[in-house]
Amino acid sequence: MNALLGEPHMPLSPDSDSHCHTFGKDSIMRDGLRAGLAGIAAWKLGGGLISTILIFLVLYWLLGKF
Repeated sequence: MNALLGEPHMPLSPDSDSHCHTFGKDSIMRDGLRAGLAGIAAWKLGGGLISTILIFLVLYWLLGKF
């Protein structure tokens, strides 16, 4: 983003608070399972496009609470 605005690139130090996060394998697997379960349930419960998307979002959010 800085390069697009013409601002010089400022390298981040290892102890600075950056927006890049590293995720472990467990986190990726858990999020994939969560999305898969929400997607299958939304596909089964949804009647149309909009309702399927809304059901997916609600189920994905609810599964994240557990």
